[in-house]
Amino acid sequence: SREAFVIAISDRPGQKKYDINIQIPKNSSYFGLLANVCLQLIAYHLSVMKDNNCDRPRHLCKSVTTD
Repeated sequence: SREAFVIAISDRPGQKKYDINIQIPKNSSYFGLLANVCLQLIAYHLSVMKDNNCDRPRHLCKSVTTD
């Protein structure tokens, strides 16, 4: 990955090839939902660190249309 910072979300413990390994409980039916919660928290904290207002995203009207 060309020396990029890699974050893994997995149910397997202790994988050394990633910079950060977020371990979630082993659950076959809700694995995607649990991983999505982790991704949303990462996105929130990154936007706070970059001083972006996560409550007022830019260019929202381009992707959301109302009738």
